[in-house]
Amino acid sequence: MCMLLREIEEYSKQQESLLPRHNPEVLIFDTPETVDTFAALRVIEQVRTKPDSILTLPTGNTPIAMHQHIVESHKQGRVDFSRVTIFNLDEYCPIQQTHPSSYTAFMRRCLIDHVPVLARHIPNGEAPGLEAETERYRYLLEQHQPIDLAILGIGPSTTCHIGFNERGSAIDSVVRYVSLHPETKQENAKAFANPEEIPKGALTRELQIY
Repeated sequence: MCMLLREIEEYSKQQESLLPRHNPEVLIFDTPETVDTFAALRVIEQVRTKPDSILTLPTGNTPIAMHQHIVESHKQGRVDFSRVTIFNLDEYCPIQQTHPSSYTAFMRRCLIDHVPVLARHIPNGEAPGLEAETERYRYLLEQHQPIDLAILGIGPSTTCHIGFNERGSAIDSVVRYVSLHPETKQENAKAFANPEEIPKGALTRELQIY
């Protein structure tokens, strides 16, 4: 790990644009429920302030309650997402978009089927050409920068990845195919009815901070 950190620091010094430009504020909450509520309110506040916001929203088990808060707020007429554009970080590959464990299906089930949005974009895990698909998604991202708000998870286990940026991912690549780390596959296989169905890889993107 120390060697990896040194390599990252040395690489960053060579690439001035990759040097940290923000000192993050760290908030610690007592319960997962408090985290869910805080994250949902942050999204709602963003959309109320800027109705045509461009968001990056997460998938997986952790943010389910956050999405439920957003859906309930929409039903109560407290927030309007009709001008919002959503970009997801990643998608399994290969996987059919209709597969119940795909992130495409997750977003429909947890949010999109309940909260109308202007547009939502997610990598296509069943695209016939990976290079063409990564280029398509990269172009879409470039046309919609900057992202106004991103809600992200970290993990699982010791991988500590953001999106599916597993160990060894190039710092300056934008959209790419990655092979899933064994720890990631072991943890995420729980979301599949048949754990053997979990794909070996994923399409993922970097998170650009402005």
